[in-house]
Amino acid sequence: MNLKDFITLLMSGISLIFSSIVFFKDFISSRMNLGIKAEYFTPDIEQQILFVKMNFLNHSSKPITIEYIELFDIHMKKFPDKLDKSSNEYIVEPGLTIPFSKNVTFNNGENKITYPEKSATIPVTVLPYTNSAYFLGFSLNGFDSVIAASRSENLTMYIETSEGDFYYDVDPRGIYETRNNLFVKVGYSFFKKNNCITEKHL
Repeated sequence: MNLKDFITLLMSGISLIFSSIVFFKDFISSRMNLGIKAEYFTPDIEQQILFVKMNFLNHSSKPITIEYIELFDIHMKKFPDKLDKSSNEYIVEPGLTIPFSKNVTFNNGENKITYPEKSATIPVTVLPYTNSAYFLGFSLNGFDSVIAASRSENLTMYIETSEGDFYYDVDPRGIYETRNNLFVKVGYSFFKKNNCITEKHL
């Protein structure tokens, strides 16, 4: 092997190494890494809706779509459905998100406040390396939304995304938690592929 052949072979090897490094970095950065934070549980007893502000933080180079969210009670069971379905009114099953935009309102039976925000609808897509925040309205037909918003125990959300599906425990009591004997604002919970009960390979 002459010097020219050696240099050619060496450059090919270096190029292959760099290509492998770039591929590996791209692969790592594209893996699911989704942060979620639920806060500001806002009940409306009249409409039987629980509005929740959902924050999504995408730490991946791929967009991720939130396709479905369902809210469960403290026992991981569906909320009771007590409404009469014989009426012609549009009915959303308890725990599911309202499929149309509504004004975000607080109504505990004594006070009523209308906020300058409207609820979003599912699905929503979170772009790479960005965060998005929306109020979502959860139907609680036949169940007191004020009670749900003041639970001393956590509620649970089942979330389906374009990358995988998982359960997320939420505390409706407030936006602070105790850490090292200090009250700090609740942070994001992050979910990766190994946290999913169902993975989706796209």
